Amino acid sequence: MNQLDPTSALSDSARKLIMDLLSQGQAMARLVCLGHDRYQSDEWLQLSAKALVIDMGEAAGRLSRVAPELTRSHPGTSLVRMINVRNLVAHGYDHVDYELLWTIMKDSIPTAVAALAALLDQPPPEGE
Repeated sequence: MNQLDPTSALSDSARKLIMDLLSQGQAMARLVCLGHDRYQSDEWLQLSAKALVIDMGEAAGRLSRVAPELTRSHPGTSLVRMINVRNLVAHGYDHVDYELLWTIMKDSIPTAVAALAALLDQPPPEGE
């Protein structure tokens, strides 16, 4: 399979990674539901956001290696952005902008999660 389109199938590995990304996105949504004031005043919530961003970026990186066509054919999934943010947070651990993480979780992740969830509506590939 050279190009993934809405009628093609995802491998089991890709499906598992998408499920991981959805789970992390749901955790971020629960964190956002706690509110910005609580997030700003709670170091543990900020550290949780940081860990979720790192985990999500790691899963996005694995997904981009397992199914590289997703990055090209489904830009709404924001896989490259997730990987880049993960790298910034993981390697710049001493200069994390927690307000930027909040904005990403609140504004960008829901759209990416919706795009990823739509991919799971595809049938599993034959023989897997």
